[in-house]
Amino acid sequence: MLDTNTRTSAYRRGLMLIEQALSVSPGDMVLGLYIYSASVALKRSKALRPEYRKIKGRLIGTPAIVASMPGISQTELARLLGCERVTAGLQVADCEKRGWIKRVPAQADRRRYELHITPNGERMLAEVRKIIAQHEAGFLAPLSQEDRRSLRRILAQLIS
Repeated sequence: MLDTNTRTSAYRRGLMLIEQALSVSPGDMVLGLYIYSASVALKRSKALRPEYRKIKGRLIGTPAIVASMPGISQTELARLLGCERVTAGLQVADCEKRGWIKRVPAQADRRRYELHITPNGERMLAEVRKIIAQHEAGFLAPLSQEDRRSLRRILAQLIS
């Protein structure tokens, strides 16, 4: 069985070989390969410990936004999540079923609902906040704080 350093070194070499094979010209970068591989590594690291499995972006984003913006509408939530209103509705329903958020009829327009975080949702966010900090401390350990800020800035540029 290979030790972790040998396996990591072999994997890096494999990525370089894939990049060479996929490059149009020698020396060209195939950054998507590394972005994809980093995503796989992130998912793999989350599988290492049972508490890390609670980090589910699809489910955490909705109560996080609702906690930050009490009374937000589902339409505004969908806009902030970057998804269709129907998708946001499914996420709201899932979070509501888990007891994390609640729908309350709006005072101004009873046909519309406002979304609010529940005490259970607040507890879940507090727990996940700690788990994320712990996970990222380990996963991002090879990067300096400056590197982390640069990575965040670059990734934000790519998704905007």
